[in-house]
Amino acid sequence: MNTKIVLSTTLFSALSICSSPVLSEENTSSDTDLGEVLGTITVTATRTQEKKTDVPASIDSKGQEEIELDSPILQKELFNSIAGVRVTQTGSTIGHMTSIRMPTNTGPYYLFLQDGIPVQSSGFFNHNGLAYTNFSSSGSTEVLKGAGTALYGSDAVAATINVISKKPTGEKEYGLKTEAGSDGFLRIGGNAGGIIGEKADISVEFSHAKSDGWRDHTAFERDELSITHYYDANDNNSFKTVLSANRSDAEMSGSLIGLDELKNNPTSVGDIALALESGLEIKRKFDFARLSTEWTHDFSDTTELNTIAYLRSNRNRYTATWEPNLPNNDSKTKTIGLMFKANIAKGKHNFITGLDAEYTQASTKYTQLFDFVPTLFGASVPTGSIYDYDVDYFSIDYTVCKQSH
Repeated sequence: MNTKIVLSTTLFSALSICSSPVLSEENTSSDTDLGEVLGTITVTATRTQEKKTDVPASIDSKGQEEIELDSPILQKELFNSIAGVRVTQTGSTIGHMTSIRMPTNTGPYYLFLQDGIPVQSSGFFNHNGLAYTNFSSSGSTEVLKGAGTALYGSDAVAATINVISKKPTGEKEYGLKTEAGSDGFLRIGGNAGGIIGEKADISVEFSHAKSDGWRDHTAFERDELSITHYYDANDNNSFKTVLSANRSDAEMSGSLIGLDELKNNPTSVGDIALALESGLEIKRKFDFARLSTEWTHDFSDTTELNTIAYLRSNRNRYTATWEPNLPNNDSKTKTIGLMFKANIAKGKHNFITGLDAEYTQASTKYTQLFDFVPTLFGASVPTGSIYDYDVDYFSIDYTVCKQSH
C-alpha cells in the first residue's frame, strides 16, 4: 500500500466588477409569467441575492413547482429541459456524463453542488457527481454556464450545477407520496416538518425508488434523505444545518454496437454479454453522506460574514466493463471542509472575499478478481491487487473582488 500527500493551493485576486456568478441556495420560481421570470432571484460570486436580469452571465433555474411536474427519476429528467444542458445516462443507469458548453465528456470541467456545497473533493473528480446529489427530491436547481469562483469550489470550468433541498416552510406539515410506472418502477417518498420553539424549524424529506430498467440488466434501487434545520439565534446570527445522504445500487449494461442492434434489439445488454458470463457482480454502487452547518453573522451594518463547515463521505464501487480484464474498483473519500465569505460594503463598492478549504483522506483499491489471459493481444493479469493506495489531500482556494454599484 502506498501513501501520498497532495497539497493544492490556488490564489486569485481581482479588483474589478465580479462578473462570475455562483448559485442560489433559495428556491426560485418556475412560473412562465414574464414578470415572475424577470424577478427570479439568483446569487452572484458574492453569494448575495440579485435579480437574474442583473447578473452578467448565463444562469438558468428550475423551481419546485416545475420539478414536481417533471417528477425526475434520473438526472437527465431534471436537467435536460434547461437550454444548453445535456445530461446523458450511462450503462449504469444512475451514472451519467454532462455536456454544457463542451462536448459530452468525463473530464473535470463541472462543479456539482448540493445546497451550495461541493458533493465531491476537487482532488478526486468523478463525472458521475450528480449521483451524489438528492436530485429526485430537490426543491430547486440552478445551472451556471461558464467559469465559477472559489466561493463555491474548484472544477467550475465549463459549468456549475447546484441541487437545492426543499426549504422548511415554518409550519407543521407531513405527506406521503407513491409513484408507479412501467418496467417495474416504484417510488415511495415522504416529508415532515414543523416548528421547534420560537426560533427554529425543521424539515425531513426521504424517498426510496426501484426499477427493473427498460433494458436488460439495468435494474436499480436508490434511497435519498435530507434533514434541514434552521435556527435564528438573534437578529445578528442564524444557523442552517443540513444532513444529506443517498445510496444507489444499479446493474450495468453496455453499448449497443451497430445500427441493426439499435433497431432490432434495443433492450439488449450490448457489448458486456461476455462480462456477465464471467459470474462477477456487474454493478455500480454510490454512497454519499454529508453534514453541514452554515453560520450567517451580521458583524455590522456594512459587514456580513458567512461560514460553512462540513463533513462528507463518498464511496464509488464498480466493475470496469470497458477493460477486458474486468477489474473491480472501490474508491472512498472522507472530507472535512470550510467555506467562508465576507461581504463588506464601503460607499459605492462592495468588497467580497471568499475562502474554500478542504482536507480529504482518500483510498482506491483496483483489484483483479480472477486470472485474466487475453485471447489475442494484451498482457495477462493475475488475481490480486492492481492499485491499492491512500492519499491525503489539502486544498485552499481564495478569491477577492470589488463590486461597484
